[in-house]
Amino acid sequence: YLDKKEALEHLSTLTWDNEIANVYRKAIADNNKKIKSFALSNIDPLLNSADSNSVIESLIKIAGDNKTSSSVRVIAINKLSAYSSDNKITALLNNLSNDSSYNVMSAAIEGIAKTNLSLAQAKIKSLENSNDNNLVEIVADFYSKNWDESNAPFMLQFISNKDEVNYSRLNIASAYLRKQVKLSLFETFSNKYYEIGNETDDKYVRMFCIQGLFYAKSTLEMLNTNAVSNDKEMINTLLTQISKNGNALINLETNEDLKFYYNNYFKFSK
Repeated sequence: YLDKKEALEHLSTLTWDNEIANVYRKAIADNNKKIKSFALSNIDPLLNSADSNSVIESLIKIAGDNKTSSSVRVIAINKLSAYSSDNKITALLNNLSNDSSYNVMSAAIEGIAKTNLSLAQAKIKSLENSNDNNLVEIVADFYSKNWDESNAPFMLQFISNKDEVNYSRLNIASAYLRKQVKLSLFETFSNKYYEIGNETDDKYVRMFCIQGLFYAKSTLEMLNTNAVSNDKEMINTLLTQISKNGNALINLETNEDLKFYYNNYFKFSK
């Protein structure tokens, strides 16, 4: 394994010729998951070659093979997504959007979104009320990348259940909020971060609540640069409240090392 990996790493730094191309063609069919993954991740020169059609056929076969590791299939799907306007690939992605692997399903829907966002949104919308937390997280992760303020109620609910909220969910919600411009959303989500962080005994959950407040602060400061006077007033009011809440959550931390880190990394106004 190590010899193959080192050889592939070295070859990837060279100008590709037919010999290197043949090595990579064999590598994407290798039985070792790590070799196959590395080869797929670095296969762009082949996709840009005259032999691209045969390479794409190989990727289609890998992506659709449910006996292949889902992590390997996801890499193949991500490569194919650049060609998702192709009818054969579109059909494959539609089929894989119902795959038994959550990772494959998510990657397929993201691939569809690149050329048909409305179809991807419809597929995601149908999963919103699922009782399967894995599917709910796929929805939230999609919204964090393909944002729309209309998704805010779902994203807020996503972090509102005390029994389900965790640092991963908070991180996804923060990624969503950082792409927003509607000021009322910053107030709503910041209040929720403070509420969760103030009530939890989980230091990691509190850490990501503090991080969420910090990201909200940073985004508002950027929006403030080009804001009109009325918006500036509201932004400054929000920034004051966010800093107050951020400092309050930091002061709840009993671990002095963590508190020192928070005060130096998450710089809220005093």
